Amino acid sequence: MGAGRPQEYDRIAIGNEMVAWSKRPDSLVVPQFATSKGLNSSILRAWCNQDQEFRSLFLQAKENVGYNRLKAISNPDIKLDPGVYKQTLHFYDLDIKEDVHDEKRFDADLKKAEMDHINSKAPSSVDFDNLRMENEALRAKLAKLEKGE
Repeated sequence: MGAGRPQEYDRIAIGNEMVAWSKRPDSLVVPQFATSKGLNSSILRAWCNQDQEFRSLFLQAKENVGYNRLKAISNPDIKLDPGVYKQTLHFYDLDIKEDVHDEKRFDADLKKAEMDHINSKAPSSVDFDNLRMENEALRAKLAKLEKGE
């Protein structure tokens, strides 16, 4: 393919084709469709940001693919490994993706709160000076006791 003006695509037609394709049980990954059209997944994702109607079709197709993947882990003809399914589940299921993000946000907020609490209890440099003086005083008392004073 030579240089020049980029090829124009009928995004809505491609979106409808993707939805139809995604209804097949062997439709398990978006790149499988994208490459069949001479495209790649990043182009499809970019179109989602530019065209709301295409985005709706894309999300519908992704959810169908997610459902196919769920069925594929128990289908001996397809043999999708359950571990692979679990690792990529949030990509195909937007509800789970949100749950994962919420859980990560909660964990981050909890860790921040714990660190803030620890930092609020951490002794200041003045406290270190006081601790050092108390330690020296205790050592002096111990030395006196050992000498029998």
